[in-house]
Amino acid sequence: MASVPVYCLCRLPYDVTRFMIECDGCQDWFHGSCVGVEEEAAAEIDLYHCPQCAVLRGPSVMKRRRAPPKPAPVDVDAGRPVRTGSAQFVRELRGRTFPSADEVLLKPSGAQLTVEYLEEKTFSVPILVARKEGLGMTLPPPTFSARDVEHYVGAEKEIEVMDVGRQVPLKMKLGDFVTYFCGTRRDRVLNVTGLEFSDTR
Repeated sequence: MASVPVYCLCRLPYDVTRFMIECDGCQDWFHGSCVGVEEEAAAEIDLYHCPQCAVLRGPSVMKRRRAPPKPAPVDVDAGRPVRTGSAQFVRELRGRTFPSADEVLLKPSGAQLTVEYLEEKTFSVPILVARKEGLGMTLPPPTFSARDVEHYVGAEKEIEVMDVGRQVPLKMKLGDFVTYFCGTRRDRVLNVTGLEFSDTR
């Protein structure tokens, strides 16, 4: 039976429900609760040193604080700036008009999507390939799922994931991410930032 990787001072396996932080010294992962780092405070750390590395490398380094942002310009007629997400903000947003996708998207056929086409269009707007014929690619069926990716790539494959809410990169086992992704309860938003595979059959 393959051994399960363990992390942190507690030497327990990865648990998707617990916040972890990577040490910039030893590259091991630690539960925030085990090393006294709260998840909300982690975004302010520039270089994290675990207790062992702190002895050799010094304490963790915090990010430099920027000067506070300048206040938003005040509309003399309105009297106060509009706060993002407020009812007034939503009303004003709903009152705006935006171009439809048909006006913005480029929709080449697969045969039209060439290097020359891409160089000419320079990715200045989104491109939607409506018909795959001519692409010269074999695409998986529409039923292909995250579980299929796990099957072909392997549950133990380490992948890079972004914790969207905190804007913090993480490393996870693909199997752990698939369990999170297919689960019904997601406490946070995690996005895979890069995973390419081919010739798996």
